[in-house]
Amino acid sequence: MIDMQTAASALDLLVVQSIGIAAFKITCLLSGTLIVFMGYKLFVFGKWGESGDIQGEYKNIKLIIRRAAPGTLFALFGAIIICWTVFEGINYNFTSYSSEVENEKPVLDE
Repeated sequence: MIDMQTAASALDLLVVQSIGIAAFKITCLLSGTLIVFMGYKLFVFGKWGESGDIQGEYKNIKLIIRRAAPGTLFALFGAIIICWTVFEGINYNFTSYSSEVENEKPVLDE
């Protein structure tokens, strides 16, 4: 049987983990949005110089961008960060916190 203190400790740990995951997701979304905004600003300021070629491949999808403006690359990179954040979940295992583990004493190897 689980006592109330152990249940409260487990709930506290779950809340802390959830806040950490939410903070990570929000930080990723904000950084992706900032990068897209910087790409937009490059377009607005008229930075149209050629930045080179980029080629990427993922599974059976291949993307090639040639002679793209720097704003395009920023916007693409920011969009990739945003999509990764939205569609990729974070896997974590929440192990139950039991009083048996709490009362165990560590064994020191001599």
